[in-house]
Amino acid sequence: MAAVRDDRPVRHPRHRRGGLPQPAGRRPRRGPGRPAGGHPDRPAGRTRPDRHPFAAPVRRTARPGPCPGAWRAAAPRQATIRPTGERGTVSTPTADQHGHTDASTEPRWVDTGGGAGPLWSFHVGEVEVFPIREVDYFPVPTDFFPQLESGSWTEGAFYTREPFTHEGRLRLNQEAHLLRTRDRLILVDAGGGNGKPRRGGVFDRADRPFLEQFARAGVSLADIDTVVFTHLHVDHVGFATSADGAGGWVPTFPNARYLVVREEFEWWTGPEGAAALERTGDYLADSILPLRAAGVLDLVPADQVLTPEIHLVPAFGHTPGNVYLVVESAGQRALFAGDMLHHGVQLERPEWSIRYCVVPGDSADQRRRLLERAADSGDLLVPAHFPFPAAGYVHRAGRGFTYTFIDV
Repeated sequence: MAAVRDDRPVRHPRHRRGGLPQPAGRRPRRGPGRPAGGHPDRPAGRTRPDRHPFAAPVRRTARPGPCPGAWRAAAPRQATIRPTGERGTVSTPTADQHGHTDASTEPRWVDTGGGAGPLWSFHVGEVEVFPIREVDYFPVPTDFFPQLESGSWTEGAFYTREPFTHEGRLRLNQEAHLLRTRDRLILVDAGGGNGKPRRGGVFDRADRPFLEQFARAGVSLADIDTVVFTHLHVDHVGFATSADGAGGWVPTFPNARYLVVREEFEWWTGPEGAAALERTGDYLADSILPLRAAGVLDLVPADQVLTPEIHLVPAFGHTPGNVYLVVESAGQRALFAGDMLHHGVQLERPEWSIRYCVVPGDSADQRRRLLERAADSGDLLVPAHFPFPAAGYVHRAGRGFTYTFIDV
């Protein structure tokens, strides 16, 4: 796939209303204008992709933001390391050689707020983003990255310490993202789910307060109008359905349409996908196929527009229909990366794909393009598996990249 071209104005995606102050003596300046009729994520000759049937009319307004060049020059060239106790504590797991734990020793994030009070959020322009956290888990590095079986990572690098690594194991955060626009509520991915049988690991018959967090965001499950899957791995689809009390599964969000890229659905429901499901068990049967049976699953193109602020970008490789989301509002922009990268080592080594990538080479190519885009534009990056707060800014460092988390 050709590299994404981005000739739009360079704008700083300030993660809070009002944005970051400009350095003293610097004045905001405008970047080059967007080329006529062009969009960096859409094929030439098309003004926009086919739109979701419930999308509002597209009305784009140009709001120039401050140039981030001076900010990037002064930004730290390494990840900001945050203590684990800043927002809560982590219970250390007892794991087997594969990094799997049983229910009694499951690694989990303990919210210091006790599950009370408003859910933490940040803004991308006028779009409010609520991370919906599920669990922290700790796989063995060699089980996740096959490259470590014959090599090593850089000793003392930022990703070998907290928060990316805990007592020699990778720390992976599991979270979804609730996007609130002026008139829409969109959930990006749906976690691992509760009460569902899996073949070992942290998602087997889990019982976690994932859905309870929506009330802390002032939202009921019936308020969600769209659930979009970046891909169909087990840890991104589980809460899409809930037990119906009679041995079956029904949509968790009763008024939502559920969107998945057509190529993704067709691969996972074909013979190659069936073979891949042997590792985890057939989670499509309890999390995706019930949506199809209920008539609420839509197969969409990989460049789907969801709202005037939100669209998909194809990034096939991790899976055959993998996508990430772009959120652009009021001169600010964020890239919701899903599983484009999992751990900080992939900032220094973008060519490292995890063991579960379907096409590792394509996954690596897409990851580097995403990191280059984030580093060169100043766009906010929001991975699904980086430790809390996950979102941050990418900086070039030699042949790789480093990372700065947003403030909490």
